[in-house]
Amino acid sequence: MFEGAGYSPETSNTEVETTSQPKIEINLEKAPLTKSSSELQVEVIENSFEKIKPCGAEFAASFYENLFAAYPEAKPLFANTDMEDQQKKLLNSLVLVVESLRQPEVLAKVLRDLGARHVNYGTLKQHYPLVGKTILKTLKQYLQEDWTPEVKTAWVYALGQITKFMFEGAGYIKTPTPLSKQVEETTTQPTSEQEKKSLSPPTTKQKITTKTKQKKNSQTKNILLKKQ
Repeated sequence: MFEGAGYSPETSNTEVETTSQPKIEINLEKAPLTKSSSELQVEVIENSFEKIKPCGAEFAASFYENLFAAYPEAKPLFANTDMEDQQKKLLNSLVLVVESLRQPEVLAKVLRDLGARHVNYGTLKQHYPLVGKTILKTLKQYLQEDWTPEVKTAWVYALGQITKFMFEGAGYIKTPTPLSKQVEETTTQPTSEQEKKSLSPPTTKQKITTKTKQKKNSQTKNILLKKQ
């Protein structure tokens, strides 16, 4: 959600490690565990976000106010940014994500692309928890009594999944091989030792044996012709 921020990596005092995979914390905030806490609660998220939409512009503005109040170190990231435009981008991103929840493959692609773009903006992996926690805080601020344990759990899990896909797009974690590709690779691989041998290139010994057989066949054919 740092999209559009006029940020240069040099302004950060934290270096990004490129030699090891970062530790991913999916749950951005401790939430009550329920039977469905490990599943995406699409309807819960959709219904709660519908209550935010009428005041979407105010919600986006409050998000950045909360972000800068809780994490002053994030403010320099937006020093050269048109904040009104930035707030619109945040709101549009949230709308796009919520509206794509029922199309998981489409949503995954959108989030991976978004994660890849954030690398160009200079966003670092340690910035993601700041954004996630601030979204939760702002949702609670606007939903008030509708910010129930069920709604909180649904959003915590959803933000964790959003972070995971964006991390994949940013290259912080490996993108899993699609199931269709896994099936394709499995079906095209030889299933027995005999099939593997038949697909392997001939060895030197096999080449010599083949040539010897061809020579013997040729000699046998010549002998038969002479007898005729």
